[in-house]
Amino acid sequence: MLKFFRRIRHQLLLENKLSKYILYAIGEILLVMIGILLALQVNNWNEKQKLKKEELKILSELKVEVQKSIKELDIVASFNQKSVDRLIGIRDHINDDLPYEKSLDSAFGILDVWNMPYLPFTAYESLKNKGIERISNDSLRSSITEVYEFQMKYLLEDSGRWEWSFNANTT
Repeated sequence: MLKFFRRIRHQLLLENKLSKYILYAIGEILLVMIGILLALQVNNWNEKQKLKKEELKILSELKVEVQKSIKELDIVASFNQKSVDRLIGIRDHINDDLPYEKSLDSAFGILDVWNMPYLPFTAYESLKNKGIERISNDSLRSSITEVYEFQMKYLLEDSGRWEWSFNANTT
């Protein structure tokens, strides 16, 4: 096909038809430009598809991480509730002025124990390294940041310190 166009161009130049050659050249330039623009569009579409796949992968990893965090929080809350129940049992035993029972041994054994959760942050840290703007939905991106940067940090740092302090002082 390229040979065909070269032959036409050559023939137009030989016949000294400059105006037709200029029109032909403009047409050829337009065809090349259209081809380049189409290639750029396809490339942009492919890039958007890659970014969308990466976003879905990140969101999937975050979902798994949050599910693990929920399980960990449930386990810790259950353990801590049992500790509170035992402490209430000791208090009630003392308030009711009951004689010592062997069942109090396990309650006294956990007086100074308070569990804190160990929550994973791997997927979120990975997202931060790649750029939080990879999440295209603004409200979802904002919610993810809120959960990890404020709520989980508060739970682990501020609330955790308070719980340990309260538990130690109460004991």
